[in-house]
Amino acid sequence: MNTKEIFKLTWLPVLVASLCCLSPLILVLVGLSTVSFATSLADTFYGTYKWVFRIVGLVLLGISLWMYFRRKGICTIDEAKKRRTEIINTVSLVLIVSVIGYVVFLYGVVEYAGKVAGIWDTSQKSQTPTLAEHVQESAVQEISFAASDGYQLKGTLWTSADLKASAVILVHQYNSNRHDFDSFVPELLKSGYTVLAYDIRGFGESQSGPVDINDFPKDVNGAIQFLKTHSGAPPARFAVIGASVGANVAYVASGSFPDISAAVSLSPSNTGARGVLLGHDIPNFNPHAILVASDDREKADADFILASARDPKSQKTYPGFGHGVALLQSTQARADILAFLRDTLLRKN
Repeated sequence: MNTKEIFKLTWLPVLVASLCCLSPLILVLVGLSTVSFATSLADTFYGTYKWVFRIVGLVLLGISLWMYFRRKGICTIDEAKKRRTEIINTVSLVLIVSVIGYVVFLYGVVEYAGKVAGIWDTSQKSQTPTLAEHVQESAVQEISFAASDGYQLKGTLWTSADLKASAVILVHQYNSNRHDFDSFVPELLKSGYTVLAYDIRGFGESQSGPVDINDFPKDVNGAIQFLKTHSGAPPARFAVIGASVGANVAYVASGSFPDISAAVSLSPSNTGARGVLLGHDIPNFNPHAILVASDDREKADADFILASARDPKSQKTYPGFGHGVALLQSTQARADILAFLRDTLLRKN
């Protein structure tokens, strides 16, 4: 078996198995989707259906091998028994090449292209300062708590010296962890807030395993209950800030949990008929007291989320700053968020 034959057998299965992330990227590149929608689609496909794509790819590989062996004259069981060693060697080689090709293509080529397109933006992480420069060690705790359905989550808690302080819960982007907001935490602490950043179920140090994206708001509910019972005096009020998929989590939380007095949604997605993290299935859903922020390229999604929320609500657009936590590179965005939290939480007095 030569290289050309191996390529013919493996290219289509590898491509199909990678469509969980490749298809959203293609939609962005051909101009059929916003970055925000593509990010949400990739979140759903990779988070919930990646094994479906992998199984379909494996089935296609099996069909390719079957057709290959027929062309080689192996059409009966007796012939297969006679050439058993050849079949085993061929299948083993093709499987190894397919796995290597899948890993290189999906986690190398596609992931890099997705970062360039802004679907998986990691630029903020490279600019993260050391929090120890801003916070006394005694104010920081590494914590564990349970979501409302029992999922075990890991987080970091910065407790304000002000016993009457409000608490801000931070919800990171998909395929990331609680350190997404590290560059913004010092400003929240300087403003006097207690801050809790946690790893979404299935990511970072939190419990892994099968997850449903629509269950992500249960993590926020768990954070609220933890802060009420394990942080000394319960916070005066609660706010939630989320980016990308976390932006939709913040939006849903604002309409689901009465304890949430303010929400900031950075690059939310209109997931359309799929209804992922739009609150369609939640009784008495009432999203409100929310700031929706986005890059100008994602304004259509932000407009949709804003229109679905009730007053008080506000919207900000920051042209050229990118997706999700990348918006926090804007000095104006950080100032707007702090002003919104201050005004909205004070209004709750």
